[in-house]
Amino acid sequence: MIPAELDARALLREGAAQLLDAANAAPLAELVRAAQVEIAEERETWEMGGRKVEAQRVALIVDAPAYVLIRESPGALGRVRDAFASAVRSFDTELAELGVFLRLQAPHLSWQRVYRQAPAWVRPEARAAEVHGAAVALGRACQKPRASAIMERAELEVASVGELNELLTRWVIRLESADFAQVDRSPELRALLDHWVRAAAASVRGRVGEVSFGVILPH
Repeated sequence: MIPAELDARALLREGAAQLLDAANAAPLAELVRAAQVEIAEERETWEMGGRKVEAQRVALIVDAPAYVLIRESPGALGRVRDAFASAVRSFDTELAELGVFLRLQAPHLSWQRVYRQAPAWVRPEARAAEVHGAAVALGRACQKPRASAIMERAELEVASVGELNELLTRWVIRLESADFAQVDRSPELRALLDHWVRAAAASVRGRVGEVSFGVILPH
């Protein structure tokens, strides 16, 4: 019987962080300890030889500086993913996917013994204001002052396109006229704004479809 006060997500996070510490990856271990870890509701059954295992999808939710570090430092995402895969692995469980998401703001027990206590998690449907704030924070963390200033002045609109097998959202980045003229001439600016919105709106429940650009309409 596992004590009710134990948080399986915290145990998993600490296990992965300890593996990173042991691998001389202290900055990544610190990143993991500061992150929020959640277990997605959707789980898969894998056939592995003569046995079946539950393949789990884990979400690592981090602030903008950590998101930039894990995405842009060579090998960082792979090392963190490997640490979580090792922490999750048991006779009954494997890691199906580690998703890294931008934050919209124990006793020695194995993951095999505690994982069923972890509450299933579904990322709430992203709202335009929250995604805008996260995209601005990500731009600042990337140290792209021109693009992040444009994003800060922008407005976001979102619509659900459909939900057959997965939620699909469409986003419009509305810019001031002068900003739109700059972005329209610069593929680099377009790519940065598009990437930041997609990163902020990412969800294990679905995917971001089209991201388009428009001009802020007179109020």
